[in-house]
Amino acid sequence: MDVTPLKQSRLDRRWTLAQAAQKIGISESALSNLEHNKRHGSHDVQQRASEVYQKSVDELFFT
Repeated sequence: MDVTPLKQSRLDRRWTLAQAAQKIGISESALSNLEHNKRHGSHDVQQRASEVYQKSVDELFFT
């Protein structure tokens, strides 16, 4: 199973889903949906994730 760049970024930091979701400011279920490409998230959520992971939105969501 392929791991999305968003999920890989979280795993690289050894953060739980709960820890990462709290840092981004969204629910665990919302982050899970983003990590499994079930949702794309608003521009605001994408930007916050980009800041938390210190990667571009394109790197996290569009690669």
